[in-house]
This record gives sequence, structure tokens and C-alpha cells, in this order.
Amino acid sequence: MTLKILVVDDEPDFAAFVADAVEELGHAPELATTPKEFASAYSNETDVIFLDLFMPDMDGIEVLRFLSENGSRSSVVLMSGGDEALLKAGREIAQERGISVLGVLHKPIQLDSISDVLANKAP
Repeated sequence: MTLKILVVDDEPDFAAFVADAVEELGHAPELATTPKEFASAYSNETDVIFLDLFMPDMDGIEVLRFLSENGSRSSVVLMSGGDEALLKAGREIAQERGISVLGVLHKPIQLDSISDVLANKAP
């Protein structure tokens, strides 16, 4: 099953790395490195969102709030190069808001970890 995946990260090179890995696994990635790109790329058809929680121009927690308030059925994979506490808090916030969290990835991310979290997505 091909998943529609949105990679939300303010670092274009890192977002491209994740998108390339997702594409190699047979899925359809789209990138968003700015709030405007997120607004135009996100849809209710998005299956999985790889979301960086720490971005200067777009707050990952606000993205979680947006998803919750709009009844999104997308699952999320939380990513951050910051402190583990940020990832833990992000996971708790997402789950409290009814958002399915497939996994939490601490940067730098290994290719197998991307494959592993996507394996958690039930068809």
C-alpha cells in the first residue's frame, strides 16, 4: 500500500533526505519547509506526517493543534534534534488531542528508523 506522506521540516536538505527515504520505500512524499508550503500541501488524504517539532518559522506543537482542531486522520512521526523532553512532550500533546503517533525520531535519523516507524502504519 502506497502511503501519502508529508514531510514538514524547516531544513530543506533534511526534509529531502526523509522524502527520498520514504520514496525508496514505495510511498508518495511531499515536502513542506515553510508554513505556506504546509498550508498548500496538507490535505485530509495525507496518511502520515513526519513533523519536526522545533522550527523557527512554524511551531510543531501548533501544527499538532491544527491537525486536532481540523479532525485530521493523519498519523504523525515526531522528529527533533532537540532535547528528548521536547519529543516526549510532543508525543503526549498529540495523544491527548487524539492524534495517532507512529513514532518519535531523534535527529540525526537513520534510514532504518524511517522504515521501522512506517511499518507501524496499519493498512
